Amino acid sequence: MSRFAIELVREGAIDTNAVIGYDPPMRTFFLQGFEREVDGCIDFEIWLGTVPGEFPTLASLGIEIQRRGYEISRIERRDILEMLAESDLRFKTLYEMLETKPERVFEILDRSRHKTPFLQDLLSDYKS
Repeated sequence: MSRFAIELVREGAIDTNAVIGYDPPMRTFFLQGFEREVDGCIDFEIWLGTVPGEFPTLASLGIEIQRRGYEISRIERRDILEMLAESDLRFKTLYEMLETKPERVFEILDRSRHKTPFLQDLLSDYKS
């Protein structure tokens, strides 16, 4: 299971200890933010991804985060790639290739019909 520290914002409040990740046994992405104590127990103002298969894609989690009025203000691109690699074999192959042969990934992307600005931006950290 992956867990990455992010910054989560809602109505001007910032949680610098929020967490996002992927839970393979539950096959869902998850988010925990704005930790608080309720009846002597730790709870979160927002806790998504507690049901198996609830958020099968990172995009579906992102949509729900925004729908509830939250925004992720800081997340590392490398963490996004690592979560995607954990959630899907196709991304895992891409992630492993980036670690060993990044020039090959960019060569493939340059010829790909599926080249998107998002993917190019996400991979830009590796192109140095």
